[in-house]
Amino acid sequence: MLSSRPAAPSASTIADLNPHLNYATSIVPQATRDLSIGDPRGIAFHPSGAFGYVAGMGSNNIVRVDGAGGRLGGDVNVGEGPTGLVFNAAGSRLYVLSKFAATISVIDPLSAGGASELERVALFDPSPLAIKVGRKHLYNTHKNSGLGQIACGSCHVDSKMDRLSWDLGDPSGATAPLTNRNLDSASSASSLGRRRSPLSPTTL
Repeated sequence: MLSSRPAAPSASTIADLNPHLNYATSIVPQATRDLSIGDPRGIAFHPSGAFGYVAGMGSNNIVRVDGAGGRLGGDVNVGEGPTGLVFNAAGSRLYVLSKFAATISVIDPLSAGGASELERVALFDPSPLAIKVGRKHLYNTHKNSGLGQIACGSCHVDSKMDRLSWDLGDPSGATAPLTNRNLDSASSASSLGRRRSPLSPTTL
């Protein structure tokens, strides 16, 4: 998360929303993955400016941050695919739109025991069942990555083509074993080739 002051745009700081992760490690236990926020989409700050929340569309949660964007405790699990956040004028309620679940969660951000979901209101969703069932395979970061913070949908944004090419290859590099590179699979006989051409995400 980037924190920048409009009056001094050159004075900016970057805060990692997943400070519990060690990116030198490719896989962590599921309990650690479940702490991650994945594919963050929406952000809203409390009227006081003291704290805010970020919605993780791929991790199905919202995480609390301080005024500078540093992650605090008090995460809340909400419906699938949260994308929109808004506080009421008094700052006593936070409303979360979960795009995939077609729900609005009502959050009490000031509860003494930590933020909690008070209610989850269902909305009309005409999406076909096959789409609803399949979304988690593209977007769920806790189930589809070794660290819980990224999924296929992180590059295939909204399942559309962005016309950007990603050079994922290194012709001069050696091959790398696939062991422990894909969740808990261990295929020591296979290897990951480094000789690839630039790849472009396509519409899925």
